[in-house]
Amino acid sequence: MNFFFENPKHEIYGIYGQSLAYAPHLHNHLELVGMIEGKAMAYVEEKVYEINSGDAFFIFPNQIHHYEKIADENYILLLFPMDILPEYTSVFQSKVPKSALIPGALKNRHVLRSMQEILALKDSTESGSYRDYLTKGYLLILFGQLFALSELEDTPHVDVQTVKLLLDYCIGHYKEEISLDQVASRLHLSKFYISHLFSQKLHLSYSDYIRSLRISEACRLLTETSLGITEISYQVGFPTPRTFNRAFLKYVGRTPREYRYQKKRPETIITIMEDH
Repeated sequence: MNFFFENPKHEIYGIYGQSLAYAPHLHNHLELVGMIEGKAMAYVEEKVYEINSGDAFFIFPNQIHHYEKIADENYILLLFPMDILPEYTSVFQSKVPKSALIPGALKNRHVLRSMQEILALKDSTESGSYRDYLTKGYLLILFGQLFALSELEDTPHVDVQTVKLLLDYCIGHYKEEISLDQVASRLHLSKFYISHLFSQKLHLSYSDYIRSLRISEACRLLTETSLGITEISYQVGFPTPRTFNRAFLKYVGRTPREYRYQKKRPETIITIMEDH
């Protein structure tokens, strides 16, 4: 499982991925997934979706969401600031999709092609300004098609700042030994309210979220460093290597050693467009 980081304000990010598994997060960007092959579960606020081959999945800014892998996948993910298209800014700020899932959206050739072209432009030899115009043109086509295939509704009231404060704190301190009582005390929140937010908004417990962050970082260290497995277990916050191995097997489906030596095509986040 991975977790997102905030992106620079004026950049579009894209990824061709094979494992759609991200811990609960929210950000002020738009997020679009095109599932070319495979299957994943997605959670947005209180709603649960199954993303299948050919589907698109659309997240508006400040919606709490996360993904769980079900079957081998091949997908495109785009992440972009909502002010990238002034034509739609008011929509992004006041509306959300009634359903984040758009079944069969990739069968619309304009949707899939636009996503692919936006990714392809990263390698373009065109000048920066010309490339930006092309990218924005494809974004206009993409959003026009997606809005035609989906229904929007007014943004419901959600205590976004409290949720963001909570998630940011967890991401900043998950390597420490932090109990629910300690988090509640430090953030001046009721532990029952925190439990409610995790249960109702994120569809998992506080302890499961902390473990998912630790496992995500462990996966990165196993892939990018030569640190020993025991050292990694302590570094990411597990009290013992045994606890780490048990949790890793539960979340990832294989042992840390198996994960480290299994050859996989790396998923690299790439910058598509920068502000000029």
